[in-house]
Amino acid sequence: MTILAGLTHGGKVYLGADRAMSDSNFISPLAKPKIRKVGPYLIGYSGSLGTGQLTTFATYPDINTHNLESWMRMQFCGALQRAADEFKIDINTDDNGADILVGVAGRLFEISTIDWSVGEYNMIATGSGFPFAMGSLHATRFTDDPQWRIREAVGAAIKYSPSCVGPVDVLVA
Repeated sequence: MTILAGLTHGGKVYLGADRAMSDSNFISPLAKPKIRKVGPYLIGYSGSLGTGQLTTFATYPDINTHNLESWMRMQFCGALQRAADEFKIDINTDDNGADILVGVAGRLFEISTIDWSVGEYNMIATGSGFPFAMGSLHATRFTDDPQWRIREAVGAAIKYSPSCVGPVDVLVA
């Protein structure tokens, strides 16, 4: 259970996340963030910890921004699938599935490992705290401080969702 929020602003991508790791009986903060800079990408995950870690350690081919949406669906997702196959992780199941936010070249994508869908957004949240974060992002849409908006969104999820825990991490690229 977690919260992951992202938005685009001024040609940059802003990602924020809590550090919760939980199951039906336990919740605790991770020592390391669930968002990372990996080459030209900002990558964050909600869902399976193992699948999330895989996203930040996989090897991705050189980026092609000519048709970035197609490239993300075919090359980026393909690299994740190959890494999962190599380590024998079935990331297409609910237990091992993850929602991944990827910021690249000033654009923000959400990927689901369940069906490998790729959607592009100007602002999006995922994880158990997403309704609170999306409400906060909407309420602050006229504010011109994207880092503050991300912190507020993740903070709202931490405050109101019992499955989100600080600290809050924010990255920009």
